[in-house]
Amino acid sequence: MQLARATQLRPNTLTSIIRHGRETDTRTLRRIAEVLDIDIAELMMTAEQRQALRAYRERRVERIAASVLEHVEQEIRNLVRSALEEADPPQRPTDAPGRPAALAVPADLPVVDDPVQDFEG
Repeated sequence: MQLARATQLRPNTLTSIIRHGRETDTRTLRRIAEVLDIDIAELMMTAEQRQALRAYRERRVERIAASVLEHVEQEIRNLVRSALEEADPPQRPTDAPGRPAALAVPADLPVVDDPVQDFEG
């Protein structure tokens, strides 16, 4: 009775469609599907087909959720890595690979011509 009111169909019309398989137009089927909050195709499916469709939708939602979580985790890792690098940037040698990096000499350091003579003397 509630379905008949919600779809604005006469109860005997609805009973004929559901119980006796009476043919009807797609507009009527669409109204029924909208009230039941299902796809119109589900009205033509067997119980097994509906169950398979629902299981597929549930797995699809789980796959989408897993994909979103994976993406969010990767973004968090990237943000943390970026924040750590900004806080403490890695020391990088300025010379070619395989050679020790040149040391920066302070400008106020005195220049010694002969380090051995200055040390002994």
